[in-house]
Amino acid sequence: EARLGPMDGLLAGDPPEGVSPLRWRSQAGDALERAMARDPDNPAPALALARIRMKQGLRNDARELLGRGLEGVERGTRTISPRLVAELHYEMGRLVRESWLSVANLGEVPDEALASVACTRRGSGPVGVETLLAWNYVCPVRLGDVMASSFVPSERGAEERRAMVELFRAAVESFPAHVGANVALLLDTADRELWVDLLNRARRFAWDTQGHPYGFLMSGLALQRLGRAEEALEDFEQAFVVLGDETTAEFRDVSGLGIREDDADAFWAGLDPILQTDVNEREVEHLARASYAYLRFGDLTSDAARLWLRYGRPATVRAFGRADLRTEFWDYGQGPDVTLSRPATSDDR
Repeated sequence: EARLGPMDGLLAGDPPEGVSPLRWRSQAGDALERAMARDPDNPAPALALARIRMKQGLRNDARELLGRGLEGVERGTRTISPRLVAELHYEMGRLVRESWLSVANLGEVPDEALASVACTRRGSGPVGVETLLAWNYVCPVRLGDVMASSFVPSERGAEERRAMVELFRAAVESFPAHVGANVALLLDTADRELWVDLLNRARRFAWDTQGHPYGFLMSGLALQRLGRAEEALEDFEQAFVVLGDETTAEFRDVSGLGIREDDADAFWAGLDPILQTDVNEREVEHLARASYAYLRFGDLTSDAARLWLRYGRPATVRAFGRADLRTEFWDYGQGPDVTLSRPATSDDR
């Protein structure tokens, strides 16, 4: 309907400029529900309405709508564009990812195991997160030993991750140039440290998208991890050409490492581990960390991103607390873990 704006905006769940979002969502919802009733095998209205429901915070309704859309695809009674099929799988994957993030790295240490820590006096009853935070600084070695031997991860994490990966793979199989699904798969491959697989997948993504910068960022990360720093730098530079000067400056910024901008050259020169090569391997390592942090956390300014830039990947991440709000313990070896508290479903992880 004309008053709802362009079809692309409707499919994306976005109101036209200058229109009240609340009123538009109500009118668009009514129109899309009528369209679904008229043609249940057309998944486009279900996708559009699911996106509106997600923006309204109605995740369960959105998941049901996406399921109906995918059922229409499976019935195969009409020709549906591969991109539309990919979007259905991708949006369902995003919802499953939210569920996965609520349990990823979440677990507990049995109270009987923690009884051996007790480095400060406490009352009776279960050990809470606040006590773990205190012990992390008072007796980090004893707490770390118990966590390493007795931490019990949530069983749901592996199941949710498998479901998420299958949906993102289905999106890419349908439409190989899908950016969101490709990036999600690339990050999952990096998390498992499958560097050859990451390199091959990233290069295929860059080819399918005719040079998307995220493909070059991830191939650069893979090459750096494979010890091919010169090639990695070439891929990072390829990405920076497309990302632009402002984003490139963020990647090269060393203020988060406690270094002034005008001291950056001297800082990197002092850390160059192999002077005979044409590149500074430690600086390339920084760009590799920045590439992962930028795509995983959404920017390079969050606490998690700055930690990643300064220290790299933690040896282990263990999370405690509720499914909706957790406290994460990032283990970097000796000394207390670095702790972060944040909503569990955030992509800032």
